[in-house]
Amino acid sequence: MFVLAGAQARLAAAVLVLVAGAPGCTGKPPQRDDAEQQVAQGKPPPGEPAESPSPAEDASRTAGKKHPMVGQQEKQALPDSLDKRVAAVVAAPVAADVLLSYAYVARAKSPSGNFRYELHEDGRIFSVEHSGAGRDWQVPFDEPLPDEPERVVDAKKIAEVRRVLEEHGFFAHPGYEARVGTKGGAYTIVRARKNGELHTVVFENVKSPLLDFLYDLAY
Repeated sequence: MFVLAGAQARLAAAVLVLVAGAPGCTGKPPQRDDAEQQVAQGKPPPGEPAESPSPAEDASRTAGKKHPMVGQQEKQALPDSLDKRVAAVVAAPVAADVLLSYAYVARAKSPSGNFRYELHEDGRIFSVEHSGAGRDWQVPFDEPLPDEPERVVDAKKIAEVRRVLEEHGFFAHPGYEARVGTKGGAYTIVRARKNGELHTVVFENVKSPLLDFLYDLAY
């Protein structure tokens, strides 16, 4: 009887030891090995390569690193080195009685959408579009302005043009404005006179009420 009782006691003690050592019975969470912990944290197990980020994720991570003002518009003095097409427009002579010269030049190697106009002080507007013929894309305009005006605006419109230029600080603009980090789009070259002095500003992919107004003036 005593032998049996001793055996039962030893068996009970062994069960208690096993139960005490089982996970979940210590009051503490079970410990994971290194591989399990890495997977739980979203990391690949040891020995497996990390998953590459998607293009969208990569773009979101790098956006703004190349330039802290990506998407914003920056102003600066008219640079000495300009796109060849822009330089050709800037260098073109402007008659003394021209109040405003406007040119739209695509940045892409396709000049078919290019157009320009000149507003004279007497209200005459002369305009021309690129012919779209397969010629040198670095030549912004392949046709001269016509001999006859497209239309004529009255003195009230002329006064409005002068007022809008002043209100938007055109004559105080340093000369060049660009939307940072953009591709494609177009250049808008505006040249206007005040007190006989011709002021030139090149806008690169810029959106503004002034440019909207001048664009609509062509039509």
